[in-house]
Amino acid sequence: MKETPVLSVIIPTYNTSDLLGRCIEYVLNQTLQEIEIIIIDDCSTDTTEQVINHYINKTDKKIKHIKNAKNSGIGYSRNIGIDLSEGEFIAFVDSDDWVDSSLFSTIIMKMQEENADIGIFGVKDEFDDCNSSKKRYDYKYNILDNEFALRLLSRSENNDVYISPMVTQKVYRKSFLKNNNIFFRTNCYFDDVEFTFMCFTYSCKLISVPDVFYHYYQRNGSLMHSFSKKHIDDFWEVMSHLKLMLENKHIWERYKQFYYKYFHKTLRSLMNTMFSSEQLVVNQKKYLLYFLNKSKTFSINELIEYWDIGYIRRLLL
Repeated sequence: MKETPVLSVIIPTYNTSDLLGRCIEYVLNQTLQEIEIIIIDDCSTDTTEQVINHYINKTDKKIKHIKNAKNSGIGYSRNIGIDLSEGEFIAFVDSDDWVDSSLFSTIIMKMQEENADIGIFGVKDEFDDCNSSKKRYDYKYNILDNEFALRLLSRSENNDVYISPMVTQKVYRKSFLKNNNIFFRTNCYFDDVEFTFMCFTYSCKLISVPDVFYHYYQRNGSLMHSFSKKHIDDFWEVMSHLKLMLENKHIWERYKQFYYKYFHKTLRSLMNTMFSSEQLVVNQKKYLLYFLNKSKTFSINELIEYWDIGYIRRLLL
């Protein structure tokens, strides 16, 4: 009889059969052994299913394989993983990425020692040339409350360290997510942005650890390197929902300064993706007009008040 896993590693995948094996290998070979792997195949049309079955047959570790009835996006797949998870802790790994071999044992040991709800670790950007690896986030050992974490997430001030919205650079105590009913928005480009901000609005204890990394593969053709009107629609939908959530929880006045900084940060990311993905000026203008028309559904009076005037000048001049 297999023991109940300490950690559930959720791997959503869609047409990444050429990279999925690498991802699974690094999870299987963790120094933490009490792991279950939950792979959610979002209707891949390549050889993903054969890769998954190969590892199910190869190892005695618990691997759950779920195939969605229809292509539903990474947020939907992650929610399926949360529902099926048996571990005390939950981690998300994208199928084209990988993790250091001691990452999960390091972070979970510290989370257990400090009774933390969320653990945070470093991220390295990876390219086809392994010598081009570059640190994106690197941490020292620290204990944070959720309000300070929001400050670092929203980049409210210049600091020596920030927290990313990436859910893959964190481990979550399952009871924290379940007790607060925190799940992903489905079919949305900004599901990480919404999920992480929501987590940090609840009272929780966070811990960061040094010297272990999530390896974020910069793959050409990934969702992060494409752009469409849906990016704009999802941006406004998520930002509107976060504002409404804060108001409904009666914490708007308490957290609005972080919200507007986060709005600014996410908008910059949206615009950077648009300008880097779309090279034709005529299409850039069409996207900008579409963005401005969509903004009419959002009250921007306070947004202007809370934005840095230097940023507004750079937008207009």
